[in-house]
Amino acid sequence: MDDIAAASSVSRATLFRRYGNKDELFERALRFAVHSMLSKVGRIFVAVPDSTERIVETFAACMRFGSTVVPADADPHHTADMLEVLTRGTPSVMDLAHQFVAGQIADGQEDGRIPSVDPDMKADALIRITLGYLATPDRRFDLSDPHTVRTIARTVIAPIVTALGQHADSA
Repeated sequence: MDDIAAASSVSRATLFRRYGNKDELFERALRFAVHSMLSKVGRIFVAVPDSTERIVETFAACMRFGSTVVPADADPHHTADMLEVLTRGTPSVMDLAHQFVAGQIADGQEDGRIPSVDPDMKADALIRITLGYLATPDRRFDLSDPHTVRTIARTVIAPIVTALGQHADSA
């Protein structure tokens, strides 16, 4: 709290008056950061017309963002705290992210750019995979390398949205 107070040019007492405790401050800061990230993703979706490249650039942006929120050498307890905060509140940060991603997928389906398969299911998969890459260190792939991140996104993640699939009830 001392570091945050110093960085924000307010006293520690002011922080506690405004936020109550460090958990509430952390939750609000994470919520703010995720909202900023979703705004950035919105700008990517405007600037990048190709569906696959949108997913590639969005995943790359999420990995860059995530490395600032959860550094590769982060204490596992910090990662667990972050994941728990993402599911807290109504709507939770996860709910907001899911609504945003599912909405983008549905828009792409309406435009005919993305095959029509349940956007909620696809959004859930994308979010969980992205969180998995952010929350668990990987020794096989250098996730700090933009080329590696984009290759993973292009070959593994984008097909979740762009490939033709079957509805679960028709399988």
